[in-house]
Amino acid sequence: MNLKALITTLVLGSSSMASADSATFSGSVEVSLGGHAQTQPSPHHHYCSHDRRPYRPVFTRPVVTRPVFDRRVPQGPVAVAYYNPQNTYLSTNKSVYTGWIATSPSAYGSVRVSNRGWFDLTAPTRIDAGREDFQIGANKGLFRALELQALGAGASHIQWVSIHLIDANGNKRAQVVQLNATIDRFNPTLTIDLDGGFVAIDKILVAGSTDRGAAFKLRAM
Repeated sequence: MNLKALITTLVLGSSSMASADSATFSGSVEVSLGGHAQTQPSPHHHYCSHDRRPYRPVFTRPVVTRPVFDRRVPQGPVAVAYYNPQNTYLSTNKSVYTGWIATSPSAYGSVRVSNRGWFDLTAPTRIDAGREDFQIGANKGLFRALELQALGAGASHIQWVSIHLIDANGNKRAQVVQLNATIDRFNPTLTIDLDGGFVAIDKILVAGSTDRGAAFKLRAM
């Protein structure tokens, strides 16, 4: 048997063994003819597990949604904000306040506490029809000062304030303060000291007008 026949037999025999054992060869088969080597690719190439690149998980950043704040919401006396309070009704010659009214701390037994600070006596409101009527009531406790605070982009023009006081004996009297002043975001407050120190308030009348897009509220201490 010559050299070429021997090589052919070996190649065919190896192929038969591969088929019988269901083995998979990778790489190439080298056939030498006449002293010259020729490299032929293997007809089938199966990748082993070590041939594959390692799995790398892909991480994506979560989408973060930020809350959108409406900057038109009033932020205090310096806010340039839209205001449209709906807590009054119009009578023949005045507007009457119908919103909530806070109770002084003195109504809970802390009578004549001089170091308590300012608190909101009413909600934001507006003067229509020339004046606004606030029905406070003696059951709301004792007060020693009032403050009118401007809110919104416009102004409230205050002519006078009439405060109907109730003394310790239950007698009523009026304290009228002529102001003729304007409160807005540049001059936000007007303060009134009450006659007699700590007294109860029956009602408050505020004469004037409030611009469109503005409001004011009463504060007390």
